[in-house]
Amino acid sequence: MHCCLMSLLLIAGFAGCETPAPEPETAEAVVSTRASADLVREELVGMGNEDQAVQFDETVNPFDDGHNDRIDAAFERNARRLVEIVDELGWPTESLVGPEAAKAAFLIAQHADSDVALQRRALDAMKATTAPKDQIAYLTDRVRINEGRHQLFGTQLMEGRDESGRATPHPIEDADGVDERRAAHGLQPLEQYLDGMAAFEKQMAEQVFGSPPSDPPSDPPSDPPATTGEP
Repeated sequence: MHCCLMSLLLIAGFAGCETPAPEPETAEAVVSTRASADLVREELVGMGNEDQAVQFDETVNPFDDGHNDRIDAAFERNARRLVEIVDELGWPTESLVGPEAAKAAFLIAQHADSDVALQRRALDAMKATTAPKDQIAYLTDRVRINEGRHQLFGTQLMEGRDESGRATPHPIEDADGVDERRAAHGLQPLEQYLDGMAAFEKQMAEQVFGSPPSDPPSDPPSDPPATTGEP
C-alpha cells in the first residue's frame, strides 16, 4: 500500500514539475535571432528612399518611357526583397523597425502591382496591427483595383487628365459615402485631394519643362511623394 502511494506521489510530483511547452517565437525574438533589427531598418529605409527617388527625380523627364521602365524595375526589385523580409521576420511593424522603415514597407507593398499576393498579405497584416489608417486606405484601394473590384476611398486615379489638369478616380463603390470613409481614415475630402494632385502634377511638369506642357501626357505619376502625406 505504501509502495503504491509513494508511486502515485512520485508521478504527481513529476507531473507538477513538468517542463512547460516553449512559448512560440514572437516577431521581436525572430528579429533578434535571425537578423539585426538595425540592418533591417536601414535596408527598408533605403528601399523606401529609392521608391520615392526613382519616381520623383527632378532631373529626369517623368513622362519618358525609359523612366517608367526604371520605376517598374525598382518596384519589382523592392517587392521581391520585401517578400524575403516578411517571410523571415513577419510584417515589419513600427514596434519592430520604427515608423520610417514601417512606412517604407507600406510604400513598397503599395507599389508592388506585379505581386498582388504580397499586397493582400501586407494589407491583412497592417489591418491586424496599429498601422496608420491612411496607409490602410491607400493599400485597400490598390488591392481592390488589382483584384478587379471598385475602390473604397478614391485614392487611385485613372490615366489621362481633363482640361483643368484634374484626374478622375477609378470607380468607387458607394461613391456617396466616400468622404465619410476618407475622413474616418484621416484623409482629406476627395475633391481637395484631386485639386492637390493637379497642383502637384503641374509643379512637377514645370520643374521638368519650365512650364506646363501644352499636351500633358496621358500617364503621369499617380502617386505624390510621401512628404505630401498621400502616397
